[in-house]
Amino acid sequence: MKNLLLALVVLAGSGLALAQSADIEGSWGAQQSDNGFLFDVTFTISHDSTSLTNVCTHDGVSVTAHATVPSSYDGQTLNFLGSAQDHESLNGLNCNIDIHMDSINYSIQGNVMTVSHAGSTETYMLTRR
Repeated sequence: MKNLLLALVVLAGSGLALAQSADIEGSWGAQQSDNGFLFDVTFTISHDSTSLTNVCTHDGVSVTAHATVPSSYDGQTLNFLGSAQDHESLNGLNCNIDIHMDSINYSIQGNVMTVSHAGSTETYMLTRR
């Protein structure tokens, strides 16, 4: 499960493509669980920055990692203009965020944003929060 969340975070760090309108701005998130681990990832997108928050939970213990980078977006792409990371631990539970300078593609339908990285067949769905 830790690897699944890390893949989502790495994808996020790779870049998000977002609509040119302010519709992309705000908070978007997804949850993933595996073998008793729950990962709740939130992207908070503004006109000039993107923050990622990862809340990792296992056996009643929660740890939060958070990072923010400068960003820009157009009608299809979210561009991470910097890199940042945060690694937090509590009682043996490790929670990480790694954002890398890159771009990702996106599309929005209603309250769902679908993101992907150029050249990849994998997509991730985030819900407006």
